[in-house]
Amino acid sequence: MNEHSPYGSRIKRERERLGLTQKQLATLTGMSLPSVVNYESGRRVPSLSFVDFFCEAGASMSALLVRARSAVLPRPEASERVEIVKGFLDEVERSIERRLPNGMWAELFGTLYRLVSQHNLDADQLRGNDDAQDMVRLVTRAALTYDNDA
Repeated sequence: MNEHSPYGSRIKRERERLGLTQKQLATLTGMSLPSVVNYESGRRVPSLSFVDFFCEAGASMSALLVRARSAVLPRPEASERVEIVKGFLDEVERSIERRLPNGMWAELFGTLYRLVSQHNLDADQLRGNDDAQDMVRLVTRAALTYDNDA
């Protein structure tokens, strides 16, 4: 693998915050222990089902998907942030040629809204943001998997 997944340290931090061992996390998420070890080491990108089960167990989706930043910038107005995120999600749905399931859309909206708010992003900056692009890749893969499972 050319690059390490950016999610490893975030998964480990959330697992430790919840007081779980790697084995307990594997059991809770239905994954094998080697999968959890690979996710935390950054050797593998976690599946959406792993993220979904981990969040059901108490992990914060935004803590898993959004890089921590040291400075908080001034925020655009709330209505402007909503429009930026809605427009971005519309673009995602057009690019994958399908509507996202409601629960997935709502979680992604909340996470992106926090990202836009925290970092004062406009629409172009959101499109180019690494965290947003990582989320889009996960959601695209999940939406395709969701359609195949349905």
